[in-house]
Amino acid sequence: MGLFGKLFGRRGAPATALDADPYLGRVLDAVLDYCEYALFMGEGAAAMAEGVARQRPDRECLACEPGGDTFYSATARAARVKNLYLFNQRPREFLLHVRDGKPYLLERDTLVVLHVPGGGAERRVFDEVAFVAEFFAAPFLLVLGCRVPGEPGFGHDSHQGRECSPANLAPHLGAAQAGLLLPAYAAPGGRARAKGWCLLPLGRNAHHLLPEDAAHLLRKAEFEPEPEPEPKPAAPRP
Repeated sequence: MGLFGKLFGRRGAPATALDADPYLGRVLDAVLDYCEYALFMGEGAAAMAEGVARQRPDRECLACEPGGDTFYSATARAARVKNLYLFNQRPREFLLHVRDGKPYLLERDTLVVLHVPGGGAERRVFDEVAFVAEFFAAPFLLVLGCRVPGEPGFGHDSHQGRECSPANLAPHLGAAQAGLLLPAYAAPGGRARAKGWCLLPLGRNAHHLLPEDAAHLLRKAEFEPEPEPEPKPAAPRP
C-alpha cells in the first residue's frame, strides 16, 4: 500500500485534496523517495504536510498557514510530530523565510507542493512558481489544481482570474530547465472530484526518471500554447 493510501482516515491529518486521487499519492510516494525535504503551500497545506511527516519521519516537512485558527489547531494536533515545521505565514513570506533562513534547502532535492486555492487574499501563485524555478536547484514542483489537457474529468482552479494550466505556468519558469509530467490516467471517480495536477521536475532534476511502479502513471508533455479563442460572429446589421 502506498504512502497516501495508508495516510488518510487513520490517526493522521484530516483529508485534503490529495485524498481524492490515490494515484497521485503513489506518484508523490515515489518522488519522496528521492527528496530530503517537502514544502507545502495553499489550502490544506498543514494537513498535507502533517500526513507526509507522520508517514515519512525521515523527511523534513514544512508548511505555511496564514490563518491563525487553522495554524494553531494544526500545531496542537501535530505537537508530537517532530519532523513537521509549521509557519503562520503567507506563501511569499514562507518562501522568503526558506531562502534567507534555510539556504541549504535550496540546493537539495525537494518536493514543493503548491495548491492553487488558499494562502490568503494577497497570494500570487504564478509568482511562487517563478520563485521556485529561480531559487531552487533541484525541485519537484507539484501544482495541485492545474488543468490537465485532454482530461476534462479533473477539476482545476483559477488564480487572480487566470486559469492554472501548463501553458500559463510556462512563462513563469524563466531560464530553468523544466520537464512537464501529467496524469496518464482518467480522473478517479468518487464523492470528491479529483484535482488536476502537473509535476514539474526542475533544474538538475528536469530529466529525472521515476521508477516503473510510478512511471506508468505519468505522461511526458510539452508546454504547448493555449489555443486562441474563436472570434465571436459579427453582429448582424440592422
